[in-house]
Amino acid sequence: MVPAVATLRPLLFRLAVAASLAFSAGCATSYPVKVEAASAGRPAPGLAHRIEVKGAGGDGGARLREAEAAGYVRTALSGRGFYEAPSAARADVVIEVEFGVEPVRGEGGPDRVPIYAELAGGVREETVTTTSPDGKVSTETVRVTVPPRREVIGYQQLVDAVPVYRKFLRVQAREARPQEKDGVTRDLWTVRAPSEDRSDDLRRYLPVLASVTMRSLAGEVGSGEVRVAEDAPDVAFVRRGL
Repeated sequence: MVPAVATLRPLLFRLAVAASLAFSAGCATSYPVKVEAASAGRPAPGLAHRIEVKGAGGDGGARLREAEAAGYVRTALSGRGFYEAPSAARADVVIEVEFGVEPVRGEGGPDRVPIYAELAGGVREETVTTTSPDGKVSTETVRVTVPPRREVIGYQQLVDAVPVYRKFLRVQAREARPQEKDGVTRDLWTVRAPSEDRSDDLRRYLPVLASVTMRSLAGEVGSGEVRVAEDAPDVAFVRRGL
């Protein structure tokens, strides 16, 4: 039986999202997020899940970041009618979470510029073959003038380019158990939400990315870029936690 809290939270989440549409217009800080989604069908609510963070382990700080990311995803899933299984054996789906930040490029101009060399002109000789009307073939050497020209001989890296970072959150669901007929465990859906700008503060972006991921599952946003306010109610819902 689905816990009562699992049926109440989707309603609270929808109310928060509806309020955010009016609220976010006046927010000073918003982030661009590109939604990349693939699904075998609309996720059914009321499923029990267990979360696996890809690359779990490492030092204490890494484990805390992984726990924090898992908490945001767990909260966002609760807003879509999912609830955490009391044990791994009772889970309907496995939710795999992956997140990170990586440099992408420089902004404010090209990262590098070409280096040109000025090549002087001159005269070169070429052999020309001609055929007369009566079929006689002859060759002659002619002198061809070559004008001065510029050629790219390398590139100079710009040191003042402003770095742009990609922060991303990927949430993928797969069946918790193999199918009886073929023994295959199927992927159900995947949503990847990257955001690119000058900040490398992944922790600040994770609640934003988690909220967009779950809105994608609900069909509220499609693939493409959206802007999300940092203090929008749906983001606050995720950040507040369970």
